[in-house]
Amino acid sequence: MEKMMVLQKTPKRQKIELSVDAKDWISELPESIKQRILFFLPPKDAARTTIVSKMWQQAWKSLRSVHFDFQNIHGSFFESQDSEPEDVKLEKFMNFVDKTLQILHEEMVIIQKFILPMSLTDAKHTSYGKIIQEIVCRCPMLEELEISCCSRVDYLQLLNLPKLKKAEFDSCLTIKINEAPNLQILSGTGIVRSLLLDMSTSENVKKLKIGYVGISRHYLEELNSRFPLLETLQMQPSNLPEIKISHHRLEKFKLFINGDTILQIDCKNLSSYAYLGSHIPSLSINSSRLQKSQNLISIHYPLDTSWFLKLRQYLGNFKQTVVLED
Repeated sequence: MEKMMVLQKTPKRQKIELSVDAKDWISELPESIKQRILFFLPPKDAARTTIVSKMWQQAWKSLRSVHFDFQNIHGSFFESQDSEPEDVKLEKFMNFVDKTLQILHEEMVIIQKFILPMSLTDAKHTSYGKIIQEIVCRCPMLEELEISCCSRVDYLQLLNLPKLKKAEFDSCLTIKINEAPNLQILSGTGIVRSLLLDMSTSENVKKLKIGYVGISRHYLEELNSRFPLLETLQMQPSNLPEIKISHHRLEKFKLFINGDTILQIDCKNLSSYAYLGSHIPSLSINSSRLQKSQNLISIHYPLDTSWFLKLRQYLGNFKQTVVLED
């Protein structure tokens, strides 16, 4: 049927009635945009959108399980507080994070992924470790956690995270995680002095990345018992002249180190080996499945005969093609 425009005159004025099909353009928005609109609405107003349409009802249901990323908010928040001291800005940001999570906690929203960037470069802040702990406590069903740039957090303890599968930390001095039995990927990079896990947490870890951590020879000797399912290991230790790695399941090993070191690897299932360092290590490797090796060694000129002899001995450990980079 064709639409008709009806014009009707009255004694005083001309009245125009126009019939036009209306379209709900807001409901046509992508799901991620609708979730963002709901997230910034007051909780009661966001809940009322469920009666508008089935599409908004679905958006509300999907919001109940969210990935929480403060990276973009972090940058804009600090820019808006540019005239204030760093400590004050950080404290306000942490209060903002805490209040936001408190609202979600009261509304029974499940946080599955949580990314929190921080900026601590001056004085020590012993209280921020406790603040982070309180914040994470509001996310008991957390599956992924990333906390970065907190180089002055002396001690961070996380407890009772039964769903946690992946955890990444950058420059927390001491990290302690207990009661996280589903943890599979653990990364502690930057200046990490101590990494403490109870057995229920470490026994299912498959991928471990540790940098500048105070790893002792005894710690490495217990890799099999601490991480029985470990498949990938990346290390960047400091001041460790002798490194012994022995593991029955390890498949990939990557080592960053400066200075001379004696490296002994006894991993029958090892298929990938990578070394990045300032010196050629004294290497002994036992693996019948090694397929790939990559070596990046700093060259210090001038080179003498002993350097080439040491390099030749080192490369003799590899039967497959070796990638040697400078």
